[in-house]
Amino acid sequence: MAQISRQGSVSGKTQFLRNRFIILILISVISFAAFSILLYTLDVTEPSNIDKKVLNWMSLHAPTFLLGYLTALTETVSYRSIPIVILLVMIWFGWRKKDFIAVIIFPIAVVGSEILKILIKNSLQRPRPEINAAVDGTGFSFPSGHAFVGLVCYGLLAFFILKYTNRFITRILIALFFILFIASIGFSRIYFSVHYVTDIMASYFLGITFVCASIFIYESLTLKLNKK
Repeated sequence: MAQISRQGSVSGKTQFLRNRFIILILISVISFAAFSILLYTLDVTEPSNIDKKVLNWMSLHAPTFLLGYLTALTETVSYRSIPIVILLVMIWFGWRKKDFIAVIIFPIAVVGSEILKILIKNSLQRPRPEINAAVDGTGFSFPSGHAFVGLVCYGLLAFFILKYTNRFITRILIALFFILFIASIGFSRIYFSVHYVTDIMASYFLGITFVCASIFIYESLTLKLNKK
């Protein structure tokens, strides 16, 4: 009976992981398809109607009390902060959790997203709505590096924190915090008029694809390691 119970438990866990993998693949495909459609329809020489409407609305209704918070938020995805975040997360995974697969996956994903961002920006060369060096608003516009790299970095960080958190209410609070945090990053780029809304949308679609692919690779490697 004990052996049957163990076999049932293993079978149930395998089915759960299989379903999880399917969900990750589906989300990745849908997100990448949405990014591809945006990219295909993008006119780098002229902002779309929705871009113009959102920027016009923001210029008239932007809440000034958010200025300090959103300025500080910009720094969390700057070239000065991201390496520190990567280093701290790697120390936490390796030293405290002994999760050496995460130590490898996390920096590769974040650095990879940074490289991909640069390649796409230099390829499309979409001008920004405005240049604002004070909030890292220089260079080309599409995609938003802050939104894309920020989602990959803090999205994966949220995943790993949730992985090692057991209490349900704590997991909900952590998830809500990171969702609001990542959404605020994208909002801040429109708030400062350094990105179009289509830049942010594309960045999030591509970021979700990147995060899901990274989780898929992480889970696959972890599963193979645990089988040995």
